[in-house]
Amino acid sequence: MTDQGARIVSGESVSVLIARKVKPGCEQQFWTLEQRLFDEVGKMPGFLTVNHFPTTAGEEGEYVSILQFDSVEALLRWERSDTRAEILEELSAVLEYEPRRKSITGLEGMFEVSVPMGPPRYKMSLVLVVVIFSSIAVIKPLVNYVAPFLEGLWQTLVIIGIQVPIMTYLVMPTVTSLLSGWLYKK
Repeated sequence: MTDQGARIVSGESVSVLIARKVKPGCEQQFWTLEQRLFDEVGKMPGFLTVNHFPTTAGEEGEYVSILQFDSVEALLRWERSDTRAEILEELSAVLEYEPRRKSITGLEGMFEVSVPMGPPRYKMSLVLVVVIFSSIAVIKPLVNYVAPFLEGLWQTLVIIGIQVPIMTYLVMPTVTSLLSGWLYKK
């Protein structure tokens, strides 16, 4: 089974989205191999998390896995491992076609995916409103305390400069993981 490599963007976290269509009657073997695959990736330095979802496109037996790594380098170490290659070879026997795959980095990985699934826009909006409001409620008083001379657009620029990296690398991956059951529920 062939698999494209991730984009080389050093220093950014990366999410890999993989959509697979399982042959009818092979679901148990598929999940056994998937579990073995994710047990192995869990041992890799830089691996963060994995989530599995059925697609919302109505395709029976099609599933999406989202793997997150702390860097593209960590993903590449996993993609080049012999263990991964062996398990993917076994997995290919239970799949109807080659997996659809995309690697995304940074902010684009918060919600958007190219496979036919994703949380409804109202859920994304609600999560973002709560996260943005909460982070501003914490960051703004801190900026006022540390730099009371900043006003207007300069203060806004500093707040955004603090907020965006915190949301990208800490808050949104955590919140999305914690709320994944609700976000992706049909």
